[in-house]
Formats: sequence, C-alpha cells, structure tokens
Amino acid sequence: MLIKKVDLFSYFQAIQWAENLQWVRFLIAKEKNKRKIKEAAEPIEKWGEAFEWFKIYEKERVELCEKHSNKDENWKAIIVWEEKNAQWAVIKPWTYSIKNILEFEKELTELREKHSTAITEREKQLEDYNKILMEEMEIDFEKIKSEDIPSNITPKQFSEILFMIEL
Repeated sequence: MLIKKVDLFSYFQAIQWAENLQWVRFLIAKEKNKRKIKEAAEPIEKWGEAFEWFKIYEKERVELCEKHSNKDENWKAIIVWEEKNAQWAVIKPWTYSIKNILEFEKELTELREKHSTAITEREKQLEDYNKILMEEMEIDFEKIKSEDIPSNITPKQFSEILFMIEL
C-alpha cells in the first residue's frame, strides 16, 4: 500500500483506538501492523527531534514564560486554555497568562537574538521534516479477510480498521 509518511501516525492511532476488538485474527494482524508502523516511523520521528541547542533555547523560553506569567494560588504559572484544539497548550508563549506583556516581549526578543542560530536551524529542520512527511512510502499492512470480521463490529470500528481489511 502506498501512503504518505505522515499517515503512519494516523494508522497507528487507528489501531490503538481499536483496542477493544478482541478477535484472534484481528489481534494478530494488529500486532504485526503496530510493529511495521513503529519500524517505519522511528527514523522519521528521530529526524523531527529538536537539536540540543534548540532544546536549551526552548527550556529558557519556558522559564521566561513562567517568570512573567500570572500565578495561581500554588504559585504555578497560569496556562490559558486553548479552545481551538481543546488541549492544554504549554509550548507557545501566548498560552501563558502574562503579567506584563511589554517586559516579557522585550526579554523574549533578547532571548531569541541570543539563540537566533538555533531557532533558524530548527525552522529549517522542521521545513525539511515536513517535506519528508509528505513523501510517499510503501508499507505492506497485514490484512484480515472480510469474512473474518465479527458481525457485532460497529461502523466506527470498521472505518478505523478499513486499511487492514482485504476487500
């Protein structure tokens, strides 16, 4: 099957969501496909991992955000709920509730200047990584026969594992 590398992560997640499907042939195919996906995804994930010098910048940036953020009753930085994707967002400076935005922006600009090479290299790395994710690759998923699918499978479960069904 020819897929884009970025789709590996969706296929893996589909297999994870189908955890409650407990018929033997599916379990065998699922485990084989998990291994295939992990093997194919491992080098891709490593390629996207941040360089050490960018991690230093990121650590200092988070510390700066926490320093300038409003604090809760336990003196922890207040993190603003990002409703756009309904997840707690802790990696972007604008997700912190900042006390004095002008002072924060000044220090953040200085920090960015100090780590400009690391930031530029990370941006280039992510650009290359995104290109790699859009490349196509061949993966031979383990298939199950449609007659081996139990009749009590839900339409949602069926759609999640459709890539594993021999039609």
